[in-house]
Amino acid sequence: MPVTVVALSTSTRSVPDVLFLGGLNSSAEALDYSHELSCTSGKERIVVPIQAIGGRPILDFPDQLDFPVCIVKCSSEKTLLENTGNLEAHYEMSTKSPFSVVPARGTLGIGETMQVTVKYQPLRTGDHDAPLVVRYGRDETIQTKLHGEAIDLNIGLSTYSVELEKTYITVLCHTTMVIENRSDTTAHFQWRTYPNEEEENQRKMRWV
Repeated sequence: MPVTVVALSTSTRSVPDVLFLGGLNSSAEALDYSHELSCTSGKERIVVPIQAIGGRPILDFPDQLDFPVCIVKCSSEKTLLENTGNLEAHYEMSTKSPFSVVPARGTLGIGETMQVTVKYQPLRTGDHDAPLVVRYGRDETIQTKLHGEAIDLNIGLSTYSVELEKTYITVLCHTTMVIENRSDTTAHFQWRTYPNEEEENQRKMRWV
């Protein structure tokens, strides 16, 4: 029996010491116990309920994780995760785009810290919010709010309208324009028909 009365004196002022030894089930998970301490005298019987909570993992997560302002189609990362409990933690995490988490599942020993990377990679400008859901132990669940803001790079063109001169069939005609990166971040670019991948994918689906 995990709950044991260590000492009990016959003195009316004595307080018994109750020792909880704990225990694990077949899956190496700590168990909680309910017990009753019965005190009987010549005239009455007193029952004292005892609740004992077994050891369990406690994962240290912030309530909210704010990412610095990020450029569209670039990424920003945060690392976190620490087990402050007294039992090994088997965890599984999930979130939604434009956020991702790696590794999404694993095991964390008592007092250990692991590098879990939460990535923010927006595909369009604006504010983005999503929950990071962590499941571990015996149906323990915690949530962290993820927040990020995405902006466009300051990219400029020498002209936003190009008009080519009249030419003959099979004859080549060309003109020149300049694209300028006015930011302090290297920009990788390509010419596309549509302004973003979402609209381009929608157009492709219509053609299928």
